[in-house]
Amino acid sequence: METESAECADRPAALREHLGSIKSLAEKTVNEVRDLALLLRPSMLDDLGLAPALNWMRVKPANARD
Repeated sequence: METESAECADRPAALREHLGSIKSLAEKTVNEVRDLALLLRPSMLDDLGLAPALNWMRVKPANARD
């Protein structure tokens, strides 16, 4: 990683590309964490209650396969 940083410092275009890759990875990570949080505690649990949220969890995997 240090070698990449040193190489990028000499080439502004390479640095921009490297930073773009980092930004893309960070955005992907945030989206995956958000999805995981929703799977662990769906917002409908707060909105609709336990029974509808459990029903949604039961039905959702079947819809994902179709």
